[in-house]
Amino acid sequence: MSSRKVMRTHYLTSEEGYIALDLLQFGIDHIASAGILLNNDPRCYDSAGYLAHIGFELIFKAIALHSLGRFPKSHDYSELLSKENLGKCYFEIPDSHKPILQKLDLFSELRYPQTRGSASIGSEDWHLVESFYAFIESNLPKELLGVLDMINPGKKGGRVLFEKPKKDHE
Repeated sequence: MSSRKVMRTHYLTSEEGYIALDLLQFGIDHIASAGILLNNDPRCYDSAGYLAHIGFELIFKAIALHSLGRFPKSHDYSELLSKENLGKCYFEIPDSHKPILQKLDLFSELRYPQTRGSASIGSEDWHLVESFYAFIESNLPKELLGVLDMINPGKKGGRVLFEKPKKDHE
C-alpha cells in the first residue's frame, strides 16, 4: 500500500444553496470593479487584478454549477475549465486567449505580497480583461446568457443594495 495521499476535489453544490445566477452576478460585478480600479489609481492595480481573477473564477463556477449542479472548491483556472468540471458546457480556450488566461490566473497571487515577486499589472491590462470577458460571455450557456439582462443591479446575493445619502459635515 502506497503512503501517497490521494487528492480528491471537493465540490460545492446547488443543494447547499449555491445559485449559478448569483455566482455569475458576483463575477461580473468583480470584473466591473476591477475596471474602475484599473482606470483610476496605480495603488489599486493589485486589488483590481485580484478582483478580475476572482470574477472569472466565479463565472467559471457559475457555468459548472449550471451544467453539473456542482463546482470545485478550487481557485485554479485549469481545474475550473476542465471538461470534468464544465460538463456539457465545456468550451476550448483558443490559442489567442491562452496568454490572457495565464496572466489572469497569476493575478490570484495579488491578494498577498509575494516574496518571489508579484505578477505585473497595469492600466493597459484592462483591454485584456475586457477581451477575455467578451470571449467568455460568448461561450456562456444560452440559459445563463439569457438571464444577464434580467440581473437587477439593485439586488445581489439575496440583499437589496442602496446608497445612503451622505450627510454634510459641518
